[in-house]
Amino acid sequence: MPYPNEHSARLQSPTKFDKFRRTSGNRKIYFKILVPKSVGIIWGHPKGMPPRIWVPQSLRFPTKNWTVAAAKKWLSDNKIKYQKFEPASKQEKTKMNVKRLLNRLFEQEVSTRSWASINKSKLPASCFLWVPDPKKKTTWKLPYREGAGGIDPKTGMYRKAGPININAIRAIMASLGGAHTGKPMRVPASVRAKAIALAKKYKIGKYKENMFQVKTLLVAEVFVSLRDALEKAVRTQFGADYYVIDFSNKEVIFYKSSREGEIAGGEVPYKKVGYKIVRGEIEFVGTPMDVRRVVRYENRLSSSDLIELIEYSAELRNKEK
Repeated sequence: MPYPNEHSARLQSPTKFDKFRRTSGNRKIYFKILVPKSVGIIWGHPKGMPPRIWVPQSLRFPTKNWTVAAAKKWLSDNKIKYQKFEPASKQEKTKMNVKRLLNRLFEQEVSTRSWASINKSKLPASCFLWVPDPKKKTTWKLPYREGAGGIDPKTGMYRKAGPININAIRAIMASLGGAHTGKPMRVPASVRAKAIALAKKYKIGKYKENMFQVKTLLVAEVFVSLRDALEKAVRTQFGADYYVIDFSNKEVIFYKSSREGEIAGGEVPYKKVGYKIVRGEIEFVGTPMDVRRVVRYENRLSSSDLIELIEYSAELRNKEK
C-alpha cells in the first residue's frame, strides 16, 4: 500500500526475507550504484542466508525531495529494475485508511502476557507442545499457547488455542535445560526440535538477536528507524545492555538482557519511561518505572497516535540528513 510522504519502489518481494532494516542513502547498492542521501533504503535479510547477508528490498523517495517523475527518472537512469512503484499517499487518505493500517500493522501471533497469570488447567491439548495421550490431561506437558474462544462449559477449558506466549517459550527452554531440577528434561526428539524452532523464531535465550519482532514489512518500513533510534537513546541514557521491546507515541518499554536461567518460569524485569521528540532529538520524560509485563500498545493506539508515530519516524530520518 502507499506510504505517507514517500514514493515507494519495490525491488524484490518482501516474502523472500525474514527481517528488515532501514538506512539513509549515500551508499551503494548492487556494489556500484550510489543512492542519493535523501533516499531511504529498505534492506532485507534473505531467508536461510548467513546473518551478514543483506540486500536492497525497496527504495523510498521523500516527497519533499522527489517528485514521482524525478524518482522514476533516477531509477531509469541507473537501470534499476523494480517490481512496483507507488506514489506517496496523501495525509488525508492516510487518516481515512488508518483503521486498516492499524489492523495490518498490529496483526499479532504472539503474546507477552505474564505466563504466571495464565490458568494452565483451562488450556486444551492444542496449547501444549507435548501431548502423549490427547484423552488423558495429566500427560500433557510444556504448555506454550494461551487459550482463546471462551470457556467451553462441557470441558471447563478454552475452546481453542490462542497466541503463542513468549514467556512460556522461555520457561520451556529453561526446563529443557534443567533450570528447575538441575538435569535436562527428557522429551522426544521431535518435541525438543519444535521447542528449539520456536526459540529460534522468536529470538529467545541463546538464539536472541533482537527482541523487537518485525511482524510485517509495513512495520519495518515505517517504524524500524524510530525503534532503532529509541533503543540507541535508551542505551545511551540508561545502559548499553538494554533492549527496546515495545513503544507507543508517548512511552517506551525496555528490558535488561539476562541469562536464560535467571528468568526461568518468571518475567523479564521490564521498565517504562515516557519520551518525546524535540527538533529531531529523543528526550525522555520522567524516571523509568518497573512494570510487571509489557503493555500491548496495539489495543490502545488511536488514529492520531498512529499518525504521530509516522511523523516521529519521518522527523528522525530528516534529522539524519
